[in-house]
Amino acid sequence: MKFFAILLSLLLFSCTHTIKVNTKGCNTTGLYSETSANYLVLKKTITTYGLSQDLSLEKLLESRKLSCRKIKYINYTWKQGPIDSLVSILPFVNQKTLVLNYVYE
Repeated sequence: MKFFAILLSLLLFSCTHTIKVNTKGCNTTGLYSETSANYLVLKKTITTYGLSQDLSLEKLLESRKLSCRKIKYINYTWKQGPIDSLVSILPFVNQKTLVLNYVYE
């Protein structure tokens, strides 16, 4: 019974946080994407503790040895799978997976 009460309180009172992708410093041309382009995929799981967070697109691409200037098309999506959801039940913890689809010149 005590376990159920703790689990219920975590579900009711856990906080939500925002994670924003900041494109500052990543100068690319804003082109409409082609549906026939061969997109590459980059996935990164991001966990935050307590506060909202800005994620730099430039630093994310540099960590994979990619240059912003050589990206022709890019879009991103936030996904939250089962493991991400389980981790996010904990108070002040948020986990999401960022999926970048891009065309590299």
